[in-house]
Amino acid sequence: MVVGNHQGIVVDIDEYTYYSMNDIQEEDFLVALDHLEDVHNFGAIIRTCEAAGVRTILIPKDRSVHINDIVMKTSCGALDRVKIVQVVNLAESLKKLQKQNYFVYSAFMNGEDYRTVDFSGKKILVIGNEGKGISKVIENLTDVKVSIPMNGSINSLNASVAAGILIFAMM
Repeated sequence: MVVGNHQGIVVDIDEYTYYSMNDIQEEDFLVALDHLEDVHNFGAIIRTCEAAGVRTILIPKDRSVHINDIVMKTSCGALDRVKIVQVVNLAESLKKLQKQNYFVYSAFMNGEDYRTVDFSGKKILVIGNEGKGISKVIENLTDVKVSIPMNGSINSLNASVAAGILIFAMM
């Protein structure tokens, strides 16, 4: 039934059922992933969100990572406690949330130093695609671009590492 490392156990489970925008309750902090592609990053971000108390992640339906066995394994069970809201249009969904007084912070290489930003109030952190970053349409509706200062010769972090730093800083 399985190829690769299965450790002698196989479980057959139903497909993951995504949540909708209607399932977002009065939450102060949401995370949105702008066309993330790496399933390991997705699983790690879910795990970080659960550990930090973030209960909802928004992802676009198309051109984005989806829940699969690797995401489930990488999340280490956190997927059972974090809602993944799949939306047709991430930009339109963020605009609706802005009308509900959410402030959109997007991770950029050349944004404001995250250590100087006031993250009080209802907020959404947007993490961009591993190669292309935040899309132009999301950039245009971002309230504040935030960045993590780099001191080494490498000018960027893995998406899940950057998300982890920013999620805990924004708590």
